[in-house]
Amino acid sequence: IGKALKNKPGFHTIVIRSTVLPGTVENKIEPVIEQFSEKKSGIDFGLCFQPEFLREASSIKDYYNPPFTIIGGNSQASILILEGLFKELPAEIIITSIPKAEMVKYCCNIFHALKITFANEIGRICQSLGVDSRDVMQIVCKDTQLNISPVYLRPGFAYGGSCLPKDLKGLMYHARMNDVEVPVLSNISTSNAVHIEHAVNMVTETGEKTIGMVGLSFKQGTDDLRESPLVTLAEKFIGKGFDLKIYDPHVNLSRLIGANRTYIEHAIPHIASLMTNEHEKIIEGSRIIIIAQNDRIFIEALYSLCKKDHIILDLTGSVDPSKIKGTYRGICW
Repeated sequence: IGKALKNKPGFHTIVIRSTVLPGTVENKIEPVIEQFSEKKSGIDFGLCFQPEFLREASSIKDYYNPPFTIIGGNSQASILILEGLFKELPAEIIITSIPKAEMVKYCCNIFHALKITFANEIGRICQSLGVDSRDVMQIVCKDTQLNISPVYLRPGFAYGGSCLPKDLKGLMYHARMNDVEVPVLSNISTSNAVHIEHAVNMVTETGEKTIGMVGLSFKQGTDDLRESPLVTLAEKFIGKGFDLKIYDPHVNLSRLIGANRTYIEHAIPHIASLMTNEHEKIIEGSRIIIIAQNDRIFIEALYSLCKKDHIILDLTGSVDPSKIKGTYRGICW
């Protein structure tokens, strides 16, 4: 392609459609074309990645009925050409970067594999219980508010609370007792723990020792601390010798009762000495600020009081990096 492009006058658009790992087009294909064409990508020629979403045996139908049309490109002229080519298809056209388009294609395929595996593992557990898994999954899929929806499919922090960990443990116990192998389901909690450790490592790597954490309960707006991943995170920071202060206006220690109170007193016996309702005190006394809940009052105060030496670790995606004077880092973005 590069050799043929070398002697062609005018602008040319090159489109990659095959599924390739993120970075392939810009790091491998683009340099080769530039080398052999002696032209500059994005200026003398345009380079795009436009993945196809076609299944064997239904490719023609899929082509004319795509879920969306995604175009990743480095040239507006090339993007406009592709928009004109696909504008008649009954789907939204999404313009993005080439690496994001590459990753979307992989993400879609892997998500399909995950869905199949999830259904099959649930099926094997149902079979051991004498329950028809087809009926179970048919009902599960009728929930388009939580199950088959964008809810929970947003990168952020770990899950927790009194329901998800308990129910997962219960079902995994049944699977073990009945010799049902479910490797994907049985590793969900392991992956969750790895994600918490990822946050700890991001903080440890900064070399700073003073931390202000916004949020402690497992869900904003509640005082439920049971199985909260933020309690686990706080425990790990304390164990590593960090100076930790916690801001969560919904957690009033004097009002905690029953299992909720027992849980936090066992996990962090001196929790009272770590809690404060003064966001100014946390911001001014900490080099690392962890935004673990979308507390707008605290975040607005952070925009005003943040200094250049602050490191902001965002676990929720609720902080506007452009308003941060210090260093902004997302938990997985």
